[in-house]
Amino acid sequence: MKQLTEFETQTLAHMMAIEYVLAYLGKVAFLDAGLGMEEVASIREDATRNLDRETFPGTDAVWSDHLAAEISDHADLIFQSIETMMRKTLEA
Repeated sequence: MKQLTEFETQTLAHMMAIEYVLAYLGKVAFLDAGLGMEEVASIREDATRNLDRETFPGTDAVWSDHLAAEISDHADLIFQSIETMMRKTLEA
């Protein structure tokens, strides 16, 4: 396995921290809004469906589809983190 460079390590740590903070803030916002797990799951499904259809003018069609799918997948992971954090909070 390839060793990460210092820049890659810092970039990965930075992105993971952003994702964690975003998920935490999403949890707080959704709970504060009184949303339940089913509503949050519906929001996640809508968001990923919309992101799957996103286009990037000026890029090759195949690359545009790939980029949309990658963004959608990562957004879905953040929403899953929000749902997990919410579930843990509600079960506490």
